[in-house]
Amino acid sequence: MFSPNKPLEKKNSVSRFIYREHTFLGRQQLLSLIYYTLHITLVTVVFLPKAIASSRVFFVVVMFLLQAVAIFSFLGYLKRWVRLSVSLRFIIYSVHLVISLQMIYISAANVDLLTGLHKTFMMANITLMVLNVVLSIMACQRHDPLVLSLLSLVVYAACAFITHDRWFEILAAVVTITFLLLGLLGSSLVWSTRKIENENIALKKEDEELFAIFGLSREQVKAYVKLAEQEMSDDKVAAVFDILGKNAQKNVMVNMKRYFYAKRFSEEAIGKAVPNLTPSEKEVCRLVMQDRKLGDISRILHKNESNITTIRSNVRRKLGLKPGDDLKKSLWHIIEVAGCSRDKFKE
Repeated sequence: MFSPNKPLEKKNSVSRFIYREHTFLGRQQLLSLIYYTLHITLVTVVFLPKAIASSRVFFVVVMFLLQAVAIFSFLGYLKRWVRLSVSLRFIIYSVHLVISLQMIYISAANVDLLTGLHKTFMMANITLMVLNVVLSIMACQRHDPLVLSLLSLVVYAACAFITHDRWFEILAAVVTITFLLLGLLGSSLVWSTRKIENENIALKKEDEELFAIFGLSREQVKAYVKLAEQEMSDDKVAAVFDILGKNAQKNVMVNMKRYFYAKRFSEEAIGKAVPNLTPSEKEVCRLVMQDRKLGDISRILHKNESNITTIRSNVRRKLGLKPGDDLKKSLWHIIEVAGCSRDKFKE
C-alpha cells in the first residue's frame, strides 16, 4: 500500500501522481479521494444490478447520483476545476447524505412496524456513518468530523421521531456519545495534524533559506556535521569529502588553516608579551581579547565557570593588575607594546 510520507519513487507512476501534491496533507487527501472514488464505484458495480432487478427505484437513483458525484469530484480535481479539499469535501458530504436518505427512507416506509431486518439495515447505515466520519478524520478535513457527527445525530433523531420505535430510544445514549466523542476528538486530531504540518512547512522553508545563504545542499551540511562530531577512518573521510565537492573541500582546508594559524599566532603573541603564562591561561586571554563572556569561554574550553574565573584571577595576578583594571584593555595594551598590531592579531 502506498504511504503519503514515503520518499518519491520516480519510476512508479502511482507515486508520481500522488506527489503532484507537495505536502503530506495534500497527499493524504488525494489518497482519500482515490479511495472514496474506487469504493463508490465498487459498490455501484456490485449492488446497482440487484437494485435494478428488484425495481427499487429509490436505491437506483441514489446509486446513480452518488456515482456521478464521485466521477465529477475526481475529474474536477484532475482538471483543476476545483481544489482538492473542495472535491474531497463534496464527495464526503454526498456519501453522508446518501446514507442519511436511506435511513429516513427506511423509517418513512415502515412507520407502523420496523422489523428486525429493517433494524439491521439501520445499524448498518449507522456503522457507515461512523466509518465516513473516521475517513473524514483520515482525510484531515478541518471541522468536518464534528459537522458530520452532528448531522448523524440529527438524522438519528429524525428517524426516531418518524417511527416512534423504542429501539431508537434504547440506543440513543450509545449513539450520541459515540458520535460526539468521534466528532470532538476527530476535529482536535485534524487541528493538531494541520498545525504540525504548517510548522513542518515553515521549518523546511527556513532550512532552504539557510542552505541558500551558505550555498550548501542538505547532504553537504550533513557531511560537515559528520566531520565535526567524530573521528573517522580515511575511507570515511574521503567519502564525506566527495559529498562536499571540490570547491567546498578547498574552502574547508583554507578556513581551517586560517583559523589554526590565527589561534597559534594569537597565543604566541600573548606568550611573547607575557612569557610566564600557562597554555590554559593563554587560551583564556585570547578569548577575553575577542570580547568573549565568561559563559562563552566556559563552553568553548569545556571547563566550568569557576575554573575559568580562577584562571582569569591568575592572569590578573601575573600581570600585576589592580582590582579596578580592565583585563581585556590591559592585554591589548601589553600586546601593542610588544609590537603586535591589532589587525594582524585578529587575522
